[in-house]
Amino acid sequence: MTVITATHTFTSSNFETIETAFNIPRRRICVFPTVPLRVRTAFFTTANSTSGCINYGGTASIAVQRVQAKGSPGQTIQIKQSLPVGS
Repeated sequence: MTVITATHTFTSSNFETIETAFNIPRRRICVFPTVPLRVRTAFFTTANSTSGCINYGGTASIAVQRVQAKGSPGQTIQIKQSLPVGS
């Protein structure tokens, strides 16, 4: 079941935050076209993905988590957020 569908247009070639989460159930976010993704807390990268999908939230979200994507300036991606596979 998809909960959120959105778009994001990159303004730089650095990682940009596309979602911020705190104390939420486990979720999965996918982007189209595929770009590198990562989950960051205040000090660490906790997960990386080059497949265009990444899980976040759950017990690890006791700290604020930011889902970040890296694309080219001007590139627009579609974001779909849903419950993770297998839950």
